[in-house]
Amino acid sequence: MAPPSIAAADLMPHHVPLSALPPSFEGNAWAYAFALFGLTLVSFLSLKKLLSVLTEARRERAIERKVGVGFTRRPAILFWTPLGLFRWKISCLYVCILMGASGDVLVMLLWREVSARTMEFLLAFDRALDGATIVPFMLAFMIGEWSDQAIPHALIRVNEAVRPPKWDRVKGSVGMTGLIGFIALGVTIGKAWK
Repeated sequence: MAPPSIAAADLMPHHVPLSALPPSFEGNAWAYAFALFGLTLVSFLSLKKLLSVLTEARRERAIERKVGVGFTRRPAILFWTPLGLFRWKISCLYVCILMGASGDVLVMLLWREVSARTMEFLLAFDRALDGATIVPFMLAFMIGEWSDQAIPHALIRVNEAVRPPKWDRVKGSVGMTGLIGFIALGVTIGKAWK
């Protein structure tokens, strides 16, 4: 018996028949939902942390203007200090996560929502991003290799015990993280069981 003919309009890139979910999930909405939720969550949390690092100096200037006298800004964190090296290493790893996951999120969210040509572009873009993750990862690796002696040495100094942060200081971050998780969950449920 010959296979049924498939019209060209019913084909996605690489002659994959249209289905509700990408073929790698084999119709399993739970696997799709778990992957979409996880990738969306790590993408947005990585983006949140990167934006937080990038806007830190601006935030401190705004606090200084608001508080005025009595507030002293922290000194700038230089790249060559143990803290600077640590922050660069972690930021590079966040960029690596963002690059690796965001292309997959786009493909999963836009599956069957865009034309075949657009999906081909998105799949190629995802593959390019996956390959480009070597750049931030190798940068983080090189910084780590270079600074792995300096960071622990700076951490073993005898300092005053670090106190846990007060709720007023962390509630905004906890709220934003919860909101990101809620949005990722909503998008996942809406897309997986559509």
